[in-house]
Amino acid sequence: MTGTPEPLRLGLFLRPFGHHVGAAAVGDVRKYPSQVAMYADYARRAESAHFEFVFLADSLLHTSRPKGDFVPQVEPFTALSAIAALTSRIGLVGTVSTTYNAPYHIARRLAALDHLSGGRAGWNVVTSRHDAEARNFGLRDHPDHVERYARASEAIEVVRQLWDSWEEDAFSLDRPYGERFVPGKVRPVEFAGKHFTVAGPLDLPRPPQGAPLIVQAGGSADGVALGSGQADVVFTAQSDPGEGIDYRQRIREAARLAGRPRPPLVVPGLYVLLGSSEEEVRRRSDRLAEFIDYGAELERLSLQHGLSLSEEDLDRPVSAVEEILVPTGKGSLWLQAAQVRNALRRGFTLREYVRDNAERSSHLPLAGTPEQVAAGIIALRRRGFADGLNIKPAVMDVDLPAFVDEVVPILRRAGVRPAGYEGTTLRENLGVAVGPAVSHGRRTADATHAAHAADAADAADATDAADRSDDR
Repeated sequence: MTGTPEPLRLGLFLRPFGHHVGAAAVGDVRKYPSQVAMYADYARRAESAHFEFVFLADSLLHTSRPKGDFVPQVEPFTALSAIAALTSRIGLVGTVSTTYNAPYHIARRLAALDHLSGGRAGWNVVTSRHDAEARNFGLRDHPDHVERYARASEAIEVVRQLWDSWEEDAFSLDRPYGERFVPGKVRPVEFAGKHFTVAGPLDLPRPPQGAPLIVQAGGSADGVALGSGQADVVFTAQSDPGEGIDYRQRIREAARLAGRPRPPLVVPGLYVLLGSSEEEVRRRSDRLAEFIDYGAELERLSLQHGLSLSEEDLDRPVSAVEEILVPTGKGSLWLQAAQVRNALRRGFTLREYVRDNAERSSHLPLAGTPEQVAAGIIALRRRGFADGLNIKPAVMDVDLPAFVDEVVPILRRAGVRPAGYEGTTLRENLGVAVGPAVSHGRRTADATHAAHAADAADAADATDAADRSDDR
């Protein structure tokens, strides 16, 4: 209906036990026979509330310093394929790195999941972060930021061309034997770029969605240019509502300058912790905080920022630890900068900074009763903070059922959420049609310049971030 606001879309960020580092300490870790069974149960719960998708992150290395208790990683598309067989409507978004995967592998994997799930696949495009990942693939060093994003942009273009190498009716079981496949409706790609040379075509028919959903996360200028130019959905971590609103506007403006008829959906993460009363919320939060290993967190922070911090530093204000503002080039630089801005803005000590990041990992938190959390989400939506939210329950077995059973009905009554699924594919349920993406070689200089200018402004804003107001 013309003039009707778009509904707020919901994703579930899958993580074993929950997103607080202490989640595994308070949950029943033997409840599920496998990690895939755990994820499938979470996905079914989300599907019962008509979440549009589940999201599974990934990295290509073993870490000896996990946040919280150690949990093995499961390869996303293996897990999502199993979840596809146990669900029917919810979208399945998984992470694949363009730095350490060839476009043909990516296109084939996503097309297979899209066929298997009946059109519910999505690809979260990442460029990877760590030198340790490079060494797992025969490289000494991780490629630099600019190189990684140039490669990612070209990879997306190749993958889209591979999906498009089959016409929709090139193969059909509705036709008689001997006529089901029409060779003339399959064409080679013959892509030759700086990073990839791919002949094509793909060895699978066109995916049911035409193209699986393309998702991208990144707040740097190159990340904004990539997401605004080629993604259907942009994931982001925003710890401050005002910064989140600015980021969404920045993505939409860059998409306009890139010539896109419709901007990508902006979907920040939202950490939620629920209780029947404010006292219960405080009690749960304090109980989870008991399992924060401050020594381990300081060691990780030291590695991230090139520092040498000890527990004696915990009660020092972040503003006094000047070195923390020095980027190391490891990990996500824009995310590090956002974490520091939030700590300075809120006047955190190092202890508070560690606890805050252990709880929500730089994403906006909402803690309260179901009514309070729902009201917070509605207010964020009205302010233009997001087109959707990637929900991060503090403890999956507690906060996911509470969100599904108590928060979602309030959002529906407020007209923020649809009553059910609007289609059978992920694109239909998100209201995102397959459209022409801007080629990595044709992105306008204006769009990239706008992204870099906004980054420069962010850097300048960081110097006076401590003076900005924030709801504690």
